[in-house]
Amino acid sequence: MHLQHLHRSALPQTRMLEKALLQVLAMMENTCDSRETHSLFRRGTTMNDTTTPSPPNAGEARALLDQANQVGASVRSGASWPAISFLLGLGALSSMGIIAFTYARLTPGVSVALPVVFMGVWLLILMSTVLFFTRSSKHGFGTRWGVYMGLWGALWFAGMLLSGFSFQGELWFAGLVAALLTVSTTSCAWYEARR
Repeated sequence: MHLQHLHRSALPQTRMLEKALLQVLAMMENTCDSRETHSLFRRGTTMNDTTTPSPPNAGEARALLDQANQVGASVRSGASWPAISFLLGLGALSSMGIIAFTYARLTPGVSVALPVVFMGVWLLILMSTVLFFTRSSKHGFGTRWGVYMGLWGALWFAGMLLSGFSFQGELWFAGLVAALLTVSTTSCAWYEARR
């Protein structure tokens, strides 16, 4: 059994989980069909890297399952840090970006190109980090991620559209949108961190 989608730092824990699950599966198999001897198990051997494990008793199986649950929880807890860092970085980037765009519009002779270029560079860095370091995700993350990105996208789009037409050059509006972007992305990141 190979668990390929887990974070690199969880490999020793994953191996322990794999061994524990093999023991429990063997115990279940031995219980279900005691007439056949499974090739994985030999009575009287102990578990190490070179020998096969003996079936655990009920108490040992319960302890192994508890250990497997703890390992699984620690693997899942490390799964969300790329998404959390992305949300925090996106909040900082977009809130400062909307203020930079507003200042660029207010200052004669200043182009919006410089904030746009640097915002694009940092957005690529954030997206690359998430894509490179995400190995697994928590249960229900895809749905929550859609909500997070929908909320951010709606605020960003409304902020850019309204600050470009209805509230053009209004710093108070840019500050309000920046605050809403900050609160929403930070709240989403904190919510994800607590799951």
